[in-house]
Amino acid sequence: MVNDNLTPIVQILTPKIEKVKNLIILDRDGTINRDFGYTYKLSDLVVLTKNLEIIKRFVDENSLVLCVTNQSGIGRGYFTTYEASTFNSALSHEIKKYQIAVDTFFMCPHTPDSNCRCRKPSTLMVEMALSYSKVPLSRSIFIGDSKTDSETCHKIGMKFIQVPKNNL
Repeated sequence: MVNDNLTPIVQILTPKIEKVKNLIILDRDGTINRDFGYTYKLSDLVVLTKNLEIIKRFVDENSLVLCVTNQSGIGRGYFTTYEASTFNSALSHEIKKYQIAVDTFFMCPHTPDSNCRCRKPSTLMVEMALSYSKVPLSRSIFIGDSKTDSETCHKIGMKFIQVPKNNL
């Protein structure tokens, strides 16, 4: 099922009730898991341990970790929202082994020609993540692997840290 109202799909896994001081926003494919192109199969779940080591430097007990990810495979009919959510849940479980807990995934299911506001480099998903977290922009960082991630941060004025793509 495609989200036809051109807003992102929000998947809350383990909401943090307590107040947090820092927000870490992660890209998904190529940043925390290997990007196989339209990655959604559990058999393709490969965590990027070298990138997780980099990410871990920025995460502490006062951090909320969220993920924003373009998933146009949903809009293209390559996989379903359920399959993407199942992958996200499994990925979240795997990276907990590295003391990184993703609270929520924001997924843009739209194709590039849909003219939505959520597909990176548009900023809606990041704006929603900031609103959800209630953490000020000055205490927030985005960690990603692509020019699109960097452009998103530039538009919103957020600190950006680039990691190597598919850094095993």
